[in-house]
Amino acid sequence: MIRTVRSREVYRNPWMTVREDDIVHADGTPGLYGVVDKPDYALAIPRQDGRVHLVEQYRYPVGGRYWEFPQGSWPEDHEPADPLGLARAELREETGLRAGRMTYLGRVHVAYGYASQGCHVFLAEELVQGRPEREATEADMRQRWADPGEWRDLVRAGRITDAATLAAHALLDLYDRSDRYDRSDAHGLSDRSDAHDLSVPHDLSVPHDRPDPHDPHDPHDPHDPHDSEGKTRL
Repeated sequence: MIRTVRSREVYRNPWMTVREDDIVHADGTPGLYGVVDKPDYALAIPRQDGRVHLVEQYRYPVGGRYWEFPQGSWPEDHEPADPLGLARAELREETGLRAGRMTYLGRVHVAYGYASQGCHVFLAEELVQGRPEREATEADMRQRWADPGEWRDLVRAGRITDAATLAAHALLDLYDRSDRYDRSDAHGLSDRSDAHDLSVPHDLSVPHDRPDPHDPHDPHDPHDPHDSEGKTRL
């Protein structure tokens, strides 16, 4: 075990803090550990008719545009909320999709070699298309549907590299393969022993019909894997 001797904050902004910890390793060797602390965020996997819904945006730290699942965290001045509410909000804001059924798949660490942040993963189903509610910083976001073959092509082509998105898809695969995938103890998000889902009723303002995959307003273009309109920000 590593023992913390002293901890001090060395940097802070509205989205994160950075601390330096003086530590002692199990063999008694002293050391220094830098840790980035950020609040957990939520990710939603929108799925319908065998396809998943992705968003694409420019990611400044890596200087490129990539596809990922809708995801994000509340701003610092926002009242803390449960991960389910956050996942619903991110899904609605980034894609315009409203989900009649949300299933909790689990929590993953984002980069636990240097950061404390985790990501709560939900499967979003029974989807109804609405209008996105993107922030100004998400104005260039695009969105699309991808079937399993298109998903694999995007991963192979290096168009999906987000670790949380890839890990979330692995959790989805486990969920699909197992009839008894027990997540009932996952941070108290599910207290049901007989099911995996956190289903909630449709919002009264949302119609119960499903989006038509042939609707011209559906942003998916089957002929161009990189086209469409859509949102995401952590």
